[in-house]
Amino acid sequence: MLRGSAQVVVGACDGMIHMFSVDYISRGLGNVVEKYSGVADIKKKDIKEAPKIVGSIFGIQEVNTNSWTLRATPEEGYVSSLVTGPCENWFVSGSSRGVLTLWDMRFLIPVNSWQYSAVCPIEKMCLFLPPPNASASAAARPLVYVAAGCNEVSLWNAENGSCHQVLRVASYESDAETSEVPWALARSSSKNSKPDLRRNVNPHYRVDELNEPPPRLPGIRSLLPLPGGDLLTGGTDLKIRRWDHYSPDRSYSICGPNLKGVGNDDFYATRSSFGVQVVQETKRRPLTSKLTAKAVLAAAATDSAGCHRDSILSLASVKLNQRHLISSGRDGAIKVWK
Repeated sequence: MLRGSAQVVVGACDGMIHMFSVDYISRGLGNVVEKYSGVADIKKKDIKEAPKIVGSIFGIQEVNTNSWTLRATPEEGYVSSLVTGPCENWFVSGSSRGVLTLWDMRFLIPVNSWQYSAVCPIEKMCLFLPPPNASASAAARPLVYVAAGCNEVSLWNAENGSCHQVLRVASYESDAETSEVPWALARSSSKNSKPDLRRNVNPHYRVDELNEPPPRLPGIRSLLPLPGGDLLTGGTDLKIRRWDHYSPDRSYSICGPNLKGVGNDDFYATRSSFGVQVVQETKRRPLTSKLTAKAVLAAAATDSAGCHRDSILSLASVKLNQRHLISSGRDGAIKVWK
């Protein structure tokens, strides 16, 4: 969404960028009646030679001209997620190989870049929204939530690449199989592979990934920050959760499939790891058997509460007469929650 407007910009893998305008009529306040009359595709922009611009970030004006282009190095992978600061003077990019970079929009330069502790794709990012009474210095810090790794979200200061908090979702698998060290704090065990001298291929491009793409991990796929630092998440376990930043024990699950033999009475325990606060969702009663992703999808298909039937990919908030939560998933459904 373009801030302060009724326009939506959509990018596709073929290099085409569309700008859609939502036509609506708003009739006053109070008992608000809004009428939506349609969607118009008002602009198109074709980024030529899309396969050759992996790792590039473009700034495009509403007229069909490029304002600027920022390029990352090939070994960092392609850009998989972006989040812009509230003042629009900076933004953070995340790559398919776990590289995060803070960019200065004024001078169009990278200010700080760091590698996520475990080499894995950055699935999603969003801003940390401080409370209204936060000091000016605290509100100006580039704090971002990062969804990466297996079933966890972490809060990072992009200015120095330090991790402040980790939020971990309970795994389908038994608790014994859950690592004590979060992905965000783990030390990378990957070793630099030697280039194949028999092929004239630049090792930075990692052509082997074309033949064997790295497996996509289960975890968080959508983020929605709330004023005051709280966070809504949705992911591959079909659940939407609210995480309380300042009182983690008050976090809770908003919706999700009811699994037979598994209660929804999870609690949220806090501990410290390497000086970083870790909030772990834990089942009060340990699982007697291992749950598979297929079992979760089967439970969702017969759930009477109306949960999503596949991964939750997007979360948004809208205020009409009251605040509503909107979610969309890989099941093709868009749901509105009160």
